[in-house]
Amino acid sequence: MSNAEEKQEEPEAVESKAKDGDLHPRANAFESCAKTFDYLSRISADKSLTFRQSDTTTTNLLVFSLVGALVFAVLPAFNLSSVAAVCYVIADILLIMAILGFVMSRFGILRTMEPRYAMVCWHLMVGTGLLAMVIGFNIVIAIVLIVFQTQITNALGIN
Repeated sequence: MSNAEEKQEEPEAVESKAKDGDLHPRANAFESCAKTFDYLSRISADKSLTFRQSDTTTTNLLVFSLVGALVFAVLPAFNLSSVAAVCYVIADILLIMAILGFVMSRFGILRTMEPRYAMVCWHLMVGTGLLAMVIGFNIVIAIVLIVFQTQITNALGIN
């Protein structure tokens, strides 16, 4: 079965228009996410898909950087805290470079899409970036509240 035939068999993967011009109702968010992850899992296993060398390189660089960051993160546990700050900075720089390369090497794909799909992908990218920032901000706030709990309660006069 060809990829074109396969795509025709998956009507839920594509939003289609009804005869009166209205869009068919969408599945609820959780069901939609589950179906999407299932779809992505199936197409990820498709050996007929080919990728540019730069995509493969940036994916490998990202994985290497993430593993490196994890290694640097556990150094203080092995009494190597004297090098931990330098390692954190190196890991942060590597991660930023890897993520930027990963995203930038794939960014041009938006120009090959139909305008509607390009905008949906752009919205997903912006929304994901904003979600990541909010999650990061909340993690920092939680850590600050935990670490400085005593100082905060004293400053607010809460006993």
